[in-house]
Amino acid sequence: MEIKLTSEELSQLRACQYETSDKVVFVKSTCILMVADGFSIETTANSLGVDVSTVYRYLKSYLSVGLKDFLGTNYVGYSGKLTDAEIVILIAELKSKLYTTAKSVSAFIYDTFGVKYSISRMADLLYRIGFVFKKTTGVPYECDIAEQKKFVSIFREKFVFFTFIILKYLYCFEPNKYILISKIYAQQ
Repeated sequence: MEIKLTSEELSQLRACQYETSDKVVFVKSTCILMVADGFSIETTANSLGVDVSTVYRYLKSYLSVGLKDFLGTNYVGYSGKLTDAEIVILIAELKSKLYTTAKSVSAFIYDTFGVKYSISRMADLLYRIGFVFKKTTGVPYECDIAEQKKFVSIFREKFVFFTFIILKYLYCFEPNKYILISKIYAQQ
């Protein structure tokens, strides 16, 4: 199959070939250019890593619809099970309440919107809307200063008492270590 390109079509295909980062668009434009330069269908297919029938399909499509429609992929990605409004509600909920597992977020979505998500798909959704998983740790958020001081004083009294008993016990078996430990404890 032969194809003749005008200089304008040739320059548009070359520009498209060099400017695109989309592999499909690159392969389509290169396919047309190779066939127009006189390469065989088989050589073009092998060089681009596509099937011979794909090269024929690209040529037929280019000849029937033109360059602009030919290079368009018209691919619309999967938008997910939740609508945009529901995702906004989910983000507000996640910012207002701490969820420790994807399973608990999935349960919230099922209870609120009636949509089921597996744990792995829920993790994907959370990552897609900007949330990450971090190991949760307990942090005291409301402390009573008086209670803390009371605890510290009781702890110190008991620590001193038990330290004294331990030192007395050590003295019974090894008096030299008792003296050394006593000196270290007295320095603190």
